[in-house]
Amino acid sequence: MYNVVTALCLIALVSIIASTVLRLCLSSRADRLKYLKNFKKGKFALIYIAALPLYYIGYLYGGTAPGFAILDSVKSCIELVVLKYGYSGVYALMTDNLFYRVTMDICFALVAVNAAIFTATLLYQYIYNYFKNFYSARFAKRVIVVFGSDKGSRDIAASASNAAVIIACAEPCGDIRDFAYILGAACVRVGKGGAKGILEKHFKKTGGRELDIIVNTGDDKTNLIYTEQLATFVGGAEGIRYSIDDRRGINVYVFGEPENAGAFLHFAESSNGLVHYVNKYKLIATDFIDKYPITQYMGAEHIDFEHASIKDDLDVGIVMIGFGKTNRQIFLSSVANNRLIGFKDGEVVSKPVQYYIYDRKGARNDKNLNHDYYRYLYDYDPDGEYLPLPEKPAEERFFVLDINDPEFYRSVKENLTPARGRRKYSYIVIAFGTDMENLDLADKISSKIKEWGLSDSVKVFVKIRSAELAEKVIDSEYADEAGFVTFGKEARCVYNIDSIMHEKHELMALARHLSYALAADNDSESEEAAKEKALSAWFDQSRVQRESNIYACLAIRMKLNLMGYDHAPESVPAPDASAAFYSAYTAGDPIIYDETKPAVKGRRIVKYTNDFIENSTRGILAKHEHLRWNAYMLTCGFVPQTLDEIRAGKTKDMTLRRHGNLTTYEGLKEYRRIVAEERGCSEEETDVIRYDYQLMDDVKWILATGGYKIIEKAM
Repeated sequence: MYNVVTALCLIALVSIIASTVLRLCLSSRADRLKYLKNFKKGKFALIYIAALPLYYIGYLYGGTAPGFAILDSVKSCIELVVLKYGYSGVYALMTDNLFYRVTMDICFALVAVNAAIFTATLLYQYIYNYFKNFYSARFAKRVIVVFGSDKGSRDIAASASNAAVIIACAEPCGDIRDFAYILGAACVRVGKGGAKGILEKHFKKTGGRELDIIVNTGDDKTNLIYTEQLATFVGGAEGIRYSIDDRRGINVYVFGEPENAGAFLHFAESSNGLVHYVNKYKLIATDFIDKYPITQYMGAEHIDFEHASIKDDLDVGIVMIGFGKTNRQIFLSSVANNRLIGFKDGEVVSKPVQYYIYDRKGARNDKNLNHDYYRYLYDYDPDGEYLPLPEKPAEERFFVLDINDPEFYRSVKENLTPARGRRKYSYIVIAFGTDMENLDLADKISSKIKEWGLSDSVKVFVKIRSAELAEKVIDSEYADEAGFVTFGKEARCVYNIDSIMHEKHELMALARHLSYALAADNDSESEEAAKEKALSAWFDQSRVQRESNIYACLAIRMKLNLMGYDHAPESVPAPDASAAFYSAYTAGDPIIYDETKPAVKGRRIVKYTNDFIENSTRGILAKHEHLRWNAYMLTCGFVPQTLDEIRAGKTKDMTLRRHGNLTTYEGLKEYRRIVAEERGCSEEETDVIRYDYQLMDDVKWILATGGYKIIEKAM
């Protein structure tokens, strides 16, 4: 009997320890953490329960009465917890039975192992966190530090692949420590030294490493305090700027609400591009405009592909329900990009998009709109002498109506219905409340669209913040059946490291800038010196200048749509249609390359003269690009320079937000004549129209820098 009990206890002891070790070694981080927590809560005691029968038979063999043997066995097991190996009571059986003695020796050894594991469970997360932080701060080639611990910050940390992640927050609680451990990240406390204190401790010298810092604490005051500290830090550390070829040094990305943008932009402008202001609503708007330009669902019945223009009898409108931070930014981004043209009597004519904006309060009264978009209407000298003034880029009407108002549906229907003899094509963008409120209205609006017989001419878009709700519930079948499209999934387009740091249009714009700058640089002794000079010029530009190039790349998709094409990632199986595109694009107006100059970063150099063929497809899209640029600058609050200022050599002032090129296409010809006359040079040297050609002339190369290709548009 003694040997049978001993054997069973031995099997139990070994099984308990072996299973514990295997669970710790083979489980995922999440399962391991769960097991460790359960181990601390009581599973560690299993080995002592398994040891109980061993003591019991030992005491019985030594002559102890059964009742007292149970009590003595319990007492001995309790003493084992503190590694007090009492064996005097079982000495007789150990002496007479070798198998029992070996089993007891193994029991004592396994108890020590169990105690060590228990101790490790108490300290394991702290030890792991210490070494993870030490490695990240000292050795990792790429480090991302996220200041903040809310869901958005956790999504950012989780999206960072191929990087060591450090999560920094004011009070790292057990929840965020668990998240960091499961993610494989380090977690540190922000002390009295603030954000600067953490970086001074670990990252005073970055060497050849990449350090990217994301500030998203959820409180703009704290974000701004950290921004000031980090701007000071990056100014004194080895903050090497980055290129698309070689990311090194320090970059800071700071979230802030749009109503507080001015304070954050102060540090962004003064840090030479190392501090970046992140407006989450602009990320949502950019993602929306990229995926759903106003031309995305248009076909041959809407577009004159031969002239890259909207058909004359078609009116285009966007109904916006809610005019909070999301729709306000979508409005501005849409005005700056969805700039449409027609072609009438052999000439390009403007076709402004009509915006119908619904909100239950007077949404037009907004300090940001007044400072930027409406400045052109109220803040230039009406008595001044100007080049031909650009037209207002959009037509907007505001409706102070609650969605529950009896007039709401009647008003929406009226603005979606075409006038007699006209046709209409419209978007509806819903972003006024919670995900569930937005979803409910999208369902009702979609039903109304069908009831009104407008399904073929109206597309409904609804903002859903939760990616899980959108992807697992709505997008699977619900949205298609109801007839709407979701957008604004924050985990995908906002709290995602690629959206924040590797935005594709910014990479395209930067590659374009580098190529143009390298081609024009005749002074640098080496390509590396020329690249550093070009990068310096990129970051020394104002935010508006950089964003102007980014928005130009964002507008490529709509321009392709106007010719019956689209772009897609290289990985998409659709065939490359760039040859067919260029054949149509250059018909009757070929691109003349300068064969005396080598390609720069793979881009062939185009030879421009002032002999433009204005009504070719190239010429039409160049005029379209100038209208789009005008629209972007007007949304940023720029106004035209006066003729006196242009004659005096003040062609632009980025601080005072004035620009001499804010004029019509014909005005650009007058601009180059005036400037050439004042400078005593040729008009070819002062021409700026050629810059409106560059975007589509180089479009294949630009898209390739972002991993895209031209394809035929699905109709």
